[in-house]
Amino acid sequence: MPVIPGVMALGDGDELHGPGTGGWSLVELLVVMAVIAILMALLLPAAGLVQRAALKSRTMLQFQQYRSAYEHFRAEYGHYPTMGVDGARFTLRDNNAVFVETLSGRGLSGGEPLDVYARKANFRRIPFHSFSEAEFSPEGNTYAGEIVDAFGNPDIVVVVDGEGSGVIPPSALAEIPHASAEPVREGVILYSRNAQERDDWQWVYSWR
Repeated sequence: MPVIPGVMALGDGDELHGPGTGGWSLVELLVVMAVIAILMALLLPAAGLVQRAALKSRTMLQFQQYRSAYEHFRAEYGHYPTMGVDGARFTLRDNNAVFVETLSGRGLSGGEPLDVYARKANFRRIPFHSFSEAEFSPEGNTYAGEIVDAFGNPDIVVVVDGEGSGVIPPSALAEIPHASAEPVREGVILYSRNAQERDDWQWVYSWR
């Protein structure tokens, strides 16, 4: 084979590689796949944290709406609704009817409230809160028809200051992990319980 001046001669087993003339080698593909896997491993947990933060924010907004309904009820009737239970603590799970009918002034299916306490407590039928379908677990779910937070958790607790001091004592928060020894200076607080320690639920507090 003649040698052209200025050009290196190629042997029988050599190939000429240039732009557009070669493809990816196996090693290069493996390196790219490894880089993609590392990036996904880094980004997926971050995406999960962002999603949990968004769900927590939605739950906080939901709790603020319920707190506002309680405060408007108090402004109208002179006291917080007890939902017919003794003490200042009320759990929404399995007690949706009295909660919804008292704060909305309507029955679960419209019309007059059916719950005895709701009819007496909100006798003026004032709509302190208009409940939407998004606040209830949909049909087909384990907690269908229950009020749930943004995580799908129906274990929501309401605590009110029954003494009118504007303070919730630490004793009312004893079940909360790492509860503060300081009282909460609010008239109404709500929190989602995750006593079952489910990975898809979270403890959420209206005052934090």
